Amino acid sequence: MQRSRLSRDFSGRVEIGYQRRGDAFRRTVWFVSLLASAAAMAWLAWNARWGSPEIYQAGALSSPHQMFSGRCEVCHEPFEGPLERLAAFASDAPHSRARNVKCQQCHSGAGHFFNSTGGETWSQRATASHLIEESQSCGSCHREHAGAEDLQKIASQSCVSCHQNLIAWSADHSELSSVSVQNSGNTAITSFDSHPEFAIHQLLADDKFEATISRSHPARELLENFLRTGDANSRWQDRSRFRFSHNTHLNLPESALPKALQGQWQHDCSSCHELDPQRQYYLPVNYERHCSSCHPLVFDPALVSTSDNTIRSILPTDGDSAQPAVVPHQSPQQVRAFLLSVYLQQLARPPLESKPDNPLPRPGRPLPGTDPQAAPDAPPPLDPVAASAAARQTAQAEQFARSAQFTPAAADEPQGYFQSLQWLRKSGGCGYCHETADAQHNGSIENITVEDLRKPPTWTITPPRIPDRWLVHSVFSHDAHRMTGCRECHQLPAPGSARDNLKQGPGSSVGDVLLPGIATCRRCHTSQLQGSSAGSGAGTQCVECHIYHQRQFEQSSPRTLDQILNSSDETPSE
Repeated sequence: MQRSRLSRDFSGRVEIGYQRRGDAFRRTVWFVSLLASAAAMAWLAWNARWGSPEIYQAGALSSPHQMFSGRCEVCHEPFEGPLERLAAFASDAPHSRARNVKCQQCHSGAGHFFNSTGGETWSQRATASHLIEESQSCGSCHREHAGAEDLQKIASQSCVSCHQNLIAWSADHSELSSVSVQNSGNTAITSFDSHPEFAIHQLLADDKFEATISRSHPARELLENFLRTGDANSRWQDRSRFRFSHNTHLNLPESALPKALQGQWQHDCSSCHELDPQRQYYLPVNYERHCSSCHPLVFDPALVSTSDNTIRSILPTDGDSAQPAVVPHQSPQQVRAFLLSVYLQQLARPPLESKPDNPLPRPGRPLPGTDPQAAPDAPPPLDPVAASAAARQTAQAEQFARSAQFTPAAADEPQGYFQSLQWLRKSGGCGYCHETADAQHNGSIENITVEDLRKPPTWTITPPRIPDRWLVHSVFSHDAHRMTGCRECHQLPAPGSARDNLKQGPGSSVGDVLLPGIATCRRCHTSQLQGSSAGSGAGTQCVECHIYHQRQFEQSSPRTLDQILNSSDETPSE
């Protein structure tokens, strides 16, 4: 029988109330879903009010902040639970962000390094430094809740976000109007490959960069454009007022060294430069440790210094092992006082040549509680003739000690000992390394008196002004680069260079700056090594070299341990 295709016949075969018929499976699924949702909401509500907030954290705290784990209110104030945050989700207020004031309760971090417009007081510079700090959140750079990651490892994007267009960014922030932009602020810095050349090398390379470098930039405190003695033209160079040549010292012949150093001189940087205890930077060169063995400040060829630190006259039996008597590496006034005390004591004692066992003690103050006048062997008062002789000898010794070269000054030395020391005859006194100035002196050495020598000397030494640090806006570790030879980065002649070439090229003058340029750094610190199959190079993050905070403007606010652990805002009582 053929089925009917009429709609009336179709509708008769469909159950009208099928949706009202019970279905055990569907009812079970619906009930379980409703129960799970209710339980989840109840658990979230209970945990938000009375439970642990760790489930709402983005991740574990860094190691220094582990003591605050589970105590969100220490940094987030006022701390809002998930219900409050959900209710205020549409609000623009930073209700859940850690505020700067909470960070600064423990960390008095100063603001960004900057170059002022010049002339500001220390207080004004500190205020400007903290103005930059107010324009950014601490948490925008120091990302917490990332586990044990060091909070000082700042992503370069935090720096690039401003430095890719620094002038425009500064114009958009009125609080930075008193701060001048760095010399390369018009350069879009997006990576180390686009970083401009160091300001020191910009000044050394061409005067055209002078106008683009801020007057307060540290490079201007290290370099100076002037005509140094021996140069044909004025140029930007190391500001140090000092006579020195790296080329000469790295290629010294054995005959130019004292006998004690012959065969032991390393002819490398380690002979004079020493790392600090952290093996990060090199310590300033010290005269007593690094210079005195080759450049002793001799003042009298007829006097020698013994092993027990006393001074006596030279004897015919003294050999090359006898050490010349020297003045202290101090100011001209201290040198004169030392010399005067030496000769006053020498003339007050019996002749030393007749009693070699009776050396002249090194001048010094008497022991506390003793009376030098009451000593049984106290010398008698000097007569005017002896005092006049001591004054003349002091004046002659002072001229010898400050001379630029010993050879002319020691031409009349009778013993011949001084003339036999070739390495010493090529050296000199204060004027050998330092720039000295002498006021007009109308008196004569023959007529000089002890009272004249008690007055301040008329000659002065120009401060050498040798920098302790060069790139002060950066951090660097020589220890991390210890596998690299000094000459790989610093422009120095190779050992054994021809003596005729030592007076030319980098390192021949103290004005030559031997710091590497940025191209040298990029040979290793780059995203892609050139001519190597190693692929990417060493780190290029901004914090590899740069620091952010201007630490001298930190605002210290010491707190007690209870205040730190309990996150108390009360000022500690003294």
